[in-house]
Amino acid sequence: MKLTKMALAIATLAVSSIGVAGTLSSSPMVEILALDGKKMKVGTTSVQISENKTHQVVVEVAGTIGDDFFTSEQIILTFQGTAENAKIEIPRLSSKLDLRKFQENQAITIKTDSGKVISHKQDLLKGEGFLAKTRVEENLSKYNLAKKVASVKTFATAPLEAKGQIVVDTNKVSESELQLLFQKADKQTQKRFLDWVEKNVK
Repeated sequence: MKLTKMALAIATLAVSSIGVAGTLSSSPMVEILALDGKKMKVGTTSVQISENKTHQVVVEVAGTIGDDFFTSEQIILTFQGTAENAKIEIPRLSSKLDLRKFQENQAITIKTDSGKVISHKQDLLKGEGFLAKTRVEENLSKYNLAKKVASVKTFATAPLEAKGQIVVDTNKVSESELQLLFQKADKQTQKRFLDWVEKNVK
């Protein structure tokens, strides 16, 4: 009997030390690119979060309005986890006017299933050079070390690339993504890339 009580006590302590976890999901058009400094698989729309733990996600909003495809900047959200399931919500984007308003203010809400709004810190994740958007971990690590609005220093664990080098997983960059990234690059970066193509592609 004593052994049974001891076993139950140990099990209870073990469960309480693990903490309670919930699921963070995203609404349509929202993809989760990274969680707590780590890059997620392409197409990730839900991740596990822990109660009372600081979490950081990077999301991107993309879709089609009419005949036009759009993609947002990469957006960082830092917040305290909850045991309750929660969802990343954006305003309804059904017209170009809706899209323009969203691009101006990036209004994003994190809300639990019971309707409670979870406060969060928000910022844009920007990288340098061509194909910067493909290097989420490296850019996020730099951001977290920079003590910015939504930085979490403990998540700055991704290895940083050597100065002047670009680390890209080219197997995951489609032709349409390449075209989109080229259009988003500044004029000087576009020119450097075209010069590189002329010299290296035959």
